[in-house]
This record gives sequence, C-alpha cells and structure tokens, in this order.
Amino acid sequence: MNVKRIALILLILMLEPLVLAQPILVVNVTPEEVGGFPGDTLTVNVTVKNVGNETAENVSIYAMDSIPGVLFTQGFVSSLTPNSSYTFPMKIYLIKPEAGLYDVTIVSRVGNQVSECTLKLKVRSVVNFTLSIEGEERYLYGTNVTFTLGVDSQSNLLLYGDVKVIVFGENGKIIYTRTFKPMISSWGNWEKELNIGKLPVGNYTVKLLADFYGRKKTGTYNFSVYRRPLTFTAYFNSGKIIAEVREKGKPVKGVKVWINDREYLTDEDGRVEVEVTDPGVYIVRANLDGIIKEQIVNVERPIIVTSQVNGTLIVRVLDSKGSPIKGIPVVFKIGGEEKYEITNKLGIAEFNVSDIWGPGEVEIRSDKYLPASKKISIKKFERKQITTTPSSPTPSKTKPRITETNVTENLTASIPQEVTTTPITPGKKVDLPLIVLIVAFAVTLASSSYLAFLRPIVIEDSVDRYYFVRVKAPRLRGLKNFRFEKQASVKSAWASKGKVKIEGSKVVWEIQELEPEEEATLQLILS
Repeated sequence: MNVKRIALILLILMLEPLVLAQPILVVNVTPEEVGGFPGDTLTVNVTVKNVGNETAENVSIYAMDSIPGVLFTQGFVSSLTPNSSYTFPMKIYLIKPEAGLYDVTIVSRVGNQVSECTLKLKVRSVVNFTLSIEGEERYLYGTNVTFTLGVDSQSNLLLYGDVKVIVFGENGKIIYTRTFKPMISSWGNWEKELNIGKLPVGNYTVKLLADFYGRKKTGTYNFSVYRRPLTFTAYFNSGKIIAEVREKGKPVKGVKVWINDREYLTDEDGRVEVEVTDPGVYIVRANLDGIIKEQIVNVERPIIVTSQVNGTLIVRVLDSKGSPIKGIPVVFKIGGEEKYEITNKLGIAEFNVSDIWGPGEVEIRSDKYLPASKKISIKKFERKQITTTPSSPTPSKTKPRITETNVTENLTASIPQEVTTTPITPGKKVDLPLIVLIVAFAVTLASSSYLAFLRPIVIEDSVDRYYFVRVKAPRLRGLKNFRFEKQASVKSAWASKGKVKIEGSKVVWEIQELEPEEEATLQLILS
C-alpha cells in the first residue's frame, strides 16, 4: 500500500507543472457602452491581459456578433508574455444600421481558449429622405402625360406618413391632385407611376409634398405639352390618292389620316397611299397634333369625244365640267399599232387616218387622271373629184374672216361623232366661200396650240412605260439639223422621221430637215 501511495504522489508531482504551465487571457472593453448615428465611426479600447504562467502566441481580438449595417475591426497580437497586457483600439463603422440597442460580444482567443466581455452599442434613430419626380421635359400633344414619384429613405427606421402630388396649369390653377400614405422600410424606397391623361398645349408644374414624423420636404418638376410644326398635302397621282405629312421637310410616321372617313396611319415615309378606281370628290383629313386639317382631292376620268373628218381623226378630251384638257397624252390604237399625240390648248389631238380604217381604240393615259378609253370605228377615206361648170364669179364685197376665237367657240360646242362627205354632182356650182372656210378651219385647228413663229416647239410626256417627244418646225421657216438626246434606259425606240440610235443609256434622235410647221414624233419604250 505504501509503495502504491508513493508512486501516486510521485506521478502527481510530475504532472503538476504540465497543468499549471499555460496562458490565461482576460479581456475587457472601455467604455462598456457607446452610441452614434448612421454614418458615424466609433472607437472602443479592448484590453487583453495574460494572467497565465506561459506566453500566449497568436492572440486574435474581434466582435463575435454580426449586426446588419455595422462593421468592426479586428486585432492580432503575435506574442503576449505572462502578466503582460495589450490594448487594441477597435473601430466600429455605423454604415446603415437600423436604430436600436445591441449587445456585442467582444472576444480574445488563443488556441482553443476564448475570453469574452460585452459591449453595449446604441444606434440612434434618423429620419431623413429625398424626393424625386421623373418624367419628360416635353410631351407631344395628344399623348398621355406620365411621370414617376419617388421617396428614397435615408432613415434607419420605418417611415410612415403623407405624400401629396399637385399639378398646376399655366394660370396656377390646380388641374390634378392626389394623396398617398406609404410605408417605407429603413433605407428603402417608394415609387408611384402616375398617368394624368392628355393635356392641352402649355406649361405645367408638379409639386410633391412629403411629411414623415414631422419632417417635411417638397419637390418640383416642370414640363410642357407641345405641337409639332407639321405640314399636310393630299393629291391624286397614278391611280392613287396620296397624303403626306412632314415636319420641317422630314416624313412623320404614325399620323392619323382619314380618306372619306376611313382611317389610316402614315408609314415611315410619312405617306398614306390608297388606290381609287372611281372618279369623284374625296375628302382627306389629317390629325396634326390635335389640329384637323382637311383637303379635297378631285379625281377625274377624262371625257373622250371623237370625230372623223375625211382622213383625220379628231380626239377632244374634256374634264367633268366640259372644259378642254391641255397637254394630256392620247393613244390611238388600230391594227396592232399605237400612235401618240398630246392635246393642244383646245383639248384636241389629231391623227392621220387617210390610209387606215377599221375598229380602233382611243386611250387617255396620264398620272393626273384615271385611265379612260373609247372604242371607235374608222371609216375608209375615199378621195373624190370635184368638177364644176364654168360660171362667172360672183363678186364679194367682203371676204370671210376666220379667227382663232371663232374656231374655239366652234369647237367648244359638242363635236359630232361622225362626219360624212357628200360628193358634188357635176354641173352644180361650188360654194367657194365655204371651201375657204373649211380650209381656214383646218389650218387654224392644226396650228392653234403653236404660238411660236420662228422657233421649233418640243413637247415631252410619258405614259406608263412609254415616253414620247414631239417636235414641230416653226411656221415661217423650216428646221434643219435637229438633234435630241435623252438619258434613259430604253428597250426600243421609233421615230416618224429622222434617225434614232440607242447608245448605252442615251437615246439620240436626229432629223436632217423639217418643212415649216412639219411635225415629227419620237416614241420610246422604257425598260
């Protein structure tokens, strides 16, 4: 027994130094309670003392608790000898913490040994916020006015209060008001989109008023409602009614246009195109940012009146009021061939039919009118001999006077559809004044649209893919070495006189000589 006791005592004596040889840490913080506002930086002193009998290696100092919106710095001591101490200035950053009183555990640690103390941290409450109104500076008339109200909280507690929006017109009159009671979490935000509809042209002011726990703020926002300087035109061309809307020469898309009360929207080119097949009066309206503009487009189909005088086909073209249409292309088709002429100021075009007869057709092709056509029958022209018995001429005091006015008045009346010549029986007297009148009528008719005496007249026009040029020599002298050039992509070309050549993308027409008042025509078929 004694041996066993002695052995146990010796074992205890051997182990006792091992148990007592260790570092022991004690930690405390001063001050024990601190406080501040969001955005502040606080400092506390954390003191660590080694009360053990062995050096403490690699001692760390830190806050164990995590608080949203708060950051704590950490300390480190590489060596702390027995009975020595170290004071660490711990900084506390109050970034965005919520208001309240927090218990924070401060720790010093060496190996597995931990020493703790408690720090009381008080975050004081802050009531602060900013207001915002986001919208356009200018709103187009006819569009809805929308903007967004905003409250951005810089408070570390829940905000609950009143928000009011007021819209004033130019005269200071209130045109819109609305009140809200938002609840906004700490560091949160509140938004509200408002649509106050369409407003008249003018300048407006929006005021935003907010009151949270007695703290009041006001925000202001100005905007205007405007009209664009739009222009509007409407016309008929190539079988279509075309409406165009532009702003300072540039096309405007999405403008409402009505054609005879049917609604359309302008395309990217600022146009509305509607095909029409019936003549009549079309009312075209456009909404130019709240201003309704109206134009009347008169769509006409020309009236064709034809007559045959011996070997000449006379075609007269009239509008719906019976007035002659000058300068319109007339196409005469017979026997698979086409001939082209342009009406003079009397609305008349003439075709030589002395060597052709049979069924034919007259067509009017113009971008400014609906297409028109008329089927006709050309009678064979037979030249007849006129014989007379000698007789004494009857003296006449005055010669019949033929004027352009008389011819115009004569042609303004309805032209008969067909004129028949009656042969003169041999032995009957010939009415010479009548013959003079007929000859003068023909001469005046053929020259009524040409007022120039000393220079040639060149007329150009196009019908679909056909392009033709008509030249007439002056009255008092002929035309020599005439040359005409046209830049165009041409499939084929034909001339009633002279030579025509296609040189790449250029057409050259040359006529060596034309007698006074002689006419020639160039016809091009475009590619």
